[in-house]
Amino acid sequence: MTQTRTHRTRHIGVAAVGSLVLTTSMLGSAVAQDASPSITPAPSVAPAQPPALAKADLPAPEQTSITIGYRLPNLNSRAPFLIALDRGYYADAGFTDVQLIQTEEVAPGLIGGSLQIGIPETLDTANSFAEGLPLQAVAGYQNFTANTIAVRPEIQTPADLAGKDILLGGTPGSLDFDLRAGMLQEAGFDITGVPYNAVSVDGGSNAWVALFLDGKLFMTPVFSRQRQAVLDGGGRFVVDRFDYGSDLMAVNRDWAAANPNTLAAFLSAHIRALADIQDPANADYIFSLGERAGITINDGIRSGWPIDLTYYTPWDGGLGEADQGAGLGQLEEYLTANLPEGVTVDLAEFVNTGPLNAAQAALGLAPNPAPAE
Repeated sequence: MTQTRTHRTRHIGVAAVGSLVLTTSMLGSAVAQDASPSITPAPSVAPAQPPALAKADLPAPEQTSITIGYRLPNLNSRAPFLIALDRGYYADAGFTDVQLIQTEEVAPGLIGGSLQIGIPETLDTANSFAEGLPLQAVAGYQNFTANTIAVRPEIQTPADLAGKDILLGGTPGSLDFDLRAGMLQEAGFDITGVPYNAVSVDGGSNAWVALFLDGKLFMTPVFSRQRQAVLDGGGRFVVDRFDYGSDLMAVNRDWAAANPNTLAAFLSAHIRALADIQDPANADYIFSLGERAGITINDGIRSGWPIDLTYYTPWDGGLGEADQGAGLGQLEEYLTANLPEGVTVDLAEFVNTGPLNAAQAALGLAPNPAPAE
């Protein structure tokens, strides 16, 4: 899917999104069980439903202070973490301190040790593993995504993009860009050979859409919360589909080997949060947590949430549906279709299922992925 373009990919600078650190003094109740709990403001909206899963009975974590890295500042990138902090699930699991850090450098943080848990892109993580970096997948995160690509109203055919700035995430030749270019081709909007200008933009998808509506970008991916704004601005969706393949939960292989109980405890808290997300009655509660974390909850986020919450399926921390390839079938199919030619990944080595299965068992759930025979 190599693309022809008129010049090197340009970088459009907009207001950068700064790092956000949420500690237990700011949000949540992950405090030592034998210490006085930190004072936490009550949520502006109480949970509509009680917790769906009870505390898991697991060995104490080897490491009680952990740092989690995530890439994007939006609600669905953080919702499980915010819930687990607010409802005390991390404290229940034995953690005394949990920090959330927004960073574009998730994989380097895991490799270097500044992060213990990370939420990187699935394809990038698998490709890095294939190149020999010490990364492992330990759970699903947002296994699914709505792939939607919009063009401005003046773009009727791919040829109309000649000389125009477009953004597909990443750069031509990158996994992200080429995956979306392939979706365009499958949808009958093939940009191969068109002399467009590929650009990158700071600030995430909100910045992309702002430039799109301002007439400075002529093609961009959009997300559920932005659909109506794009339509109201005259945009047209040339790709609009729901697919497997987005983000997973990853760790440093060596850290995981030394901290199996830490990982199982963390995943038990995460799965409890997923059970709360699954219940639509908790939407307003989740929005209130987002507002307390500095996220602007607008009509687009509210209207898009019923779609966004489905990204976390199958709700048990697995990397796909349990009835497909013992829980790894969808991941295997996705990697086979989208990794660079000649790159293969041994899922038995790439996916560390032990801590996840231990967390699932402690919560009364069936193993997913199923343990290897």
